Amino acid sequence: MKDKANPLDIDIFNLHEEARKQSRFYKKWSDRHAGAVKRANEAKSAFELVKADLWLKISKRPDKYGLEKTTEKMLEAAVVTQPAYQEAAQLMHDSKHEADTLKGMVEACDSKKRMIELEVQLHFGNYFSEPRVKGEQLAKSVRKPLKGKGRKRER
Repeated sequence: MKDKANPLDIDIFNLHEEARKQSRFYKKWSDRHAGAVKRANEAKSAFELVKADLWLKISKRPDKYGLEKTTEKMLEAAVVTQPAYQEAAQLMHDSKHEADTLKGMVEACDSKKRMIELEVQLHFGNYFSEPRVKGEQLAKSVRKPLKGKGRKRER
């Protein structure tokens, strides 16, 4: 039976329902992924803006940030230590992680679609059928294995 908690499980006894719901399932997760990618791109843009703003502020007033000289490496080090930079970087990393996670879910939707197709093929191939021969008839119909290495060849 299908575990309600996991949306990737397939109820093999209701393949028609699973197939019917698959397109909506895929759309739901691909929409979420697209939204997460958009948020990740926006977070990256905001991060770049914060970084540039801090760079300009620090280069205009290096003494305010404890710098005696303003080499490129010194400016970069000062920018990275600022709380605004770190918050923007964390937001960018978190939103990228969310987008990557949802990309995995979209790929899992593709996998689920393929598994539904395979389950349907197994169903039509009577993979889940019961043998029609019962008890003694089954025992009589099965050939006994040969003893030894097999039949001797004629020479």
